[in-house]
Amino acid sequence: MNEMNRQDEADRLLWQRYVAAAGREGAGACPDAVDVAAWLEGRATPSLAERIEGHLAGCGKCLQAVEDLRAILAAPPVAAPRRVLERAEALARAAARPTVLWLRVGRWAGMAAAAVLVAYAGFAAGVATREGRQAVQAAVVHEATFGLVDGQDDDLLGDELLALMEVQP
Repeated sequence: MNEMNRQDEADRLLWQRYVAAAGREGAGACPDAVDVAAWLEGRATPSLAERIEGHLAGCGKCLQAVEDLRAILAAPPVAAPRRVLERAEALARAAARPTVLWLRVGRWAGMAAAAVLVAYAGFAAGVATREGRQAVQAAVVHEATFGLVDGQDDDLLGDELLALMEVQP
């Protein structure tokens, strides 16, 4: 059994003992895990600390669990596996590596040029469509009036004819 498995087994047994001790009910009920943790870390209120210390004086199971917890907390931390450390170092190196400025600027310049090109193509298509529509309108007015009214004039007769023929101006 390697060191990590032994430590895990010890932790599991410790918590089983603590949960069993904390499961008792009544006036001398064992304090819950959050209160004990706060007391161990020095964050408990004076009244809570007094209650926990009074309980520990009369409860051997809780006293043993607290002593075990203190031993675990005092132990040096377990080293991370080598694979985790190597991956963390690789990520840190990648984050620290400076990005080439011209690549970043070039990427944004390319996207901006593409946006301008799309906008221009849309504008050109709109202009071409408008000019074609005006030519059709002029031809319809010219044919409908037998050449008496010029389709380019915005006179009342041309507009009425277009409305009758359902041609959109």
